[in-house]
Amino acid sequence: MVKSMIQAKLKALFLGTVAGAALIGSAAAADLPSRKEGPVILPPPVFNWNGFYVGVTAGGISTTVHTDLHDLVPLSQTTTHTGFIGGGTLGYNWQWGTTVVGIEGDISGVDNKSNFDDNFHLFGINNKTDAFGTIRARVGLAFDRTLIYVTGGVAIANQKHTVGVLDTGYSNTDYAFIWSNDSTRYGLVVGSGLEYALSSNWTAKAEFLYTAFDDKSASGSCNSAYLGCDASTWYYRDGNGVQRFLNKINIGSGSSNVIGRVGINYKF
Repeated sequence: MVKSMIQAKLKALFLGTVAGAALIGSAAAADLPSRKEGPVILPPPVFNWNGFYVGVTAGGISTTVHTDLHDLVPLSQTTTHTGFIGGGTLGYNWQWGTTVVGIEGDISGVDNKSNFDDNFHLFGINNKTDAFGTIRARVGLAFDRTLIYVTGGVAIANQKHTVGVLDTGYSNTDYAFIWSNDSTRYGLVVGSGLEYALSSNWTAKAEFLYTAFDDKSASGSCNSAYLGCDASTWYYRDGNGVQRFLNKINIGSGSSNVIGRVGINYKF
């Protein structure tokens, strides 16, 4: 009897101890931080500059022409004129890490011309550029969607340069003798720019270019309806007293351009 009572009390004590331990364990578990992982947030993908692209550009061009008149008169004349330039471009980029190397070509139409007259109707100078293009290498550093680059290569332009002497019609156009050169000129181009990716395919850029073109000589021809065009009578004597015929004189000219423009490209 006593033995049965002792066993019952021991059993009750054991069960109470187990239940209490279970309650304490549940409370302690509730106080521990949850091990459930939150959502994974991935960083946005880095922009890839690799690939072929085409685009359009537009901006302003300032042309400086230096005309050497020393074979005719003891002076030279520099004229500067500004205008609009706009056209298309295409290119290809290769990217290694943050380094971007590419090749780009562009061709543009130009509305850029100037007229100069000495106000005494002795001589005048006309300059005109109507086409411009470049083939350039580009090297830059990419900061995700932003590309900063330098560029350089070959420039090509169609320019017309005219020098007139003795404005017989007093209209700044009716020159008795004209030296003219209408040709394609080749030169060097350097510059820099910044391009930004608007989306995975579209980019916008702004760039600055400087070009210097080779010198050209203009040949002379008689153009006078007033004084006649017998070349044997068109001569003067230089400072050494040497007789020089106007149709044997060459007028030299060299030019440079400063271009600032913006553009939109589509990357394939």
